[in-house]
Amino acid sequence: MSINHNTVLRKSLILILCLFMATMLSACWDSNELNEIGIISGSAYDWSDDKWEATFQVVNPAPGQGGTTGGNEPVPPFFTFSYKGKTIMETISRADLSSARHLYFPNSRIMFLSEGATQHGIAELIDVFLRRITCRETLYVFVTKENSGELLSQIVQLSENQAAGIETLIEQESADESLFPAIRLYELAKDISSVSKSAVVPEIELVGKELIHKEDEKGTTDAPSHLELTRLAVFKNDQRVGWLNKFESLGWGLLSNRIKSTSISFSSDPEHSDKEDATFFLRSSTSHIKPIWNGDHYVIDVHVKGVGNINEIGSEIDLTTEGVLTKMEGTIENKLTAAMEHSWIKIRDMDADPTQFAVLIHRKDPARWNQFQETGSWDHVFKQIEIRPKVQIKIKNTGMQGRSFKSMQQENK
Repeated sequence: MSINHNTVLRKSLILILCLFMATMLSACWDSNELNEIGIISGSAYDWSDDKWEATFQVVNPAPGQGGTTGGNEPVPPFFTFSYKGKTIMETISRADLSSARHLYFPNSRIMFLSEGATQHGIAELIDVFLRRITCRETLYVFVTKENSGELLSQIVQLSENQAAGIETLIEQESADESLFPAIRLYELAKDISSVSKSAVVPEIELVGKELIHKEDEKGTTDAPSHLELTRLAVFKNDQRVGWLNKFESLGWGLLSNRIKSTSISFSSDPEHSDKEDATFFLRSSTSHIKPIWNGDHYVIDVHVKGVGNINEIGSEIDLTTEGVLTKMEGTIENKLTAAMEHSWIKIRDMDADPTQFAVLIHRKDPARWNQFQETGSWDHVFKQIEIRPKVQIKIKNTGMQGRSFKSMQQENK
């Protein structure tokens, strides 16, 4: 059988050409030129007068972003604008139609929700971001006490991009302190659509006199205001039902196995328990949570184990004295136990389950959970849950010296 080499060559060239054309088509069908899009780095949503108000923070496309123009005039790294509508998509469409650039959401980093929006309900907003392929469900979510749109204009010190600065703020807080977790949009959606129907979102607040909204104010050494994480907003379904302060957030984190490391102030002298003059850094922590059916109600055993260092002593105590470290460990254990008990009382009064106990019981005891669902008795059962916290803390390190500086001062008087 003879082979026609010209035919083989022609077929090979046709195949290569088809592959090349397919590659070009797949790469360009949905392309956007950079000079045609407005890259959104953050957005904020308010609800008032039966309307949504959406504010968008768009990266400034000017050369030398955050630098100066040819006339040495400061150029802000971003600008913001707001629109209102009866639905989320109406506000987005109005903003898009009035902008010289097509709004581009895939690079969005943060989302602010006002108190009005969280009281109204955020199901519609979540639906838009999960439904649209151009929206990003991995952005971080925050609740704001102020007008969320105005807060989006706040310049963040030491950061060219405000959204990137806030993203770094929550990631550092979540890693170093654990009191205010970094919550992404898909995590919020997952929690409030789970059997617990509850979630938490950190509040970010403007602390200070006024907004820093001018680029030239970034160089000041005395900033009039700054952004700070202050509380946790508790959601049931898609609405906010309450708040947890810093101490209660610590208790929630321990009850949920969300505390990895954090700083804890405590009294180094048990006889003066009202004076917190020492700091313990919890390097690592694990909460073992076990639901137990106790006749007519659930008992949740929460066994917390943690190790850490003493970072500060403000009294005249000598850490090398026998039994001192054991007493300190007991004081820290008592404070963490109190945080869990106090937090649980607050959570139970909200009739919300941000601890995700329902998820745990559903997984560990599915037959009984089905009974609760059939009889509609879960809300009553939840109210009767008893927590049984047990904390074990080990001080591993006291720093470079055992004695406090005050004890050495006292010795030389």
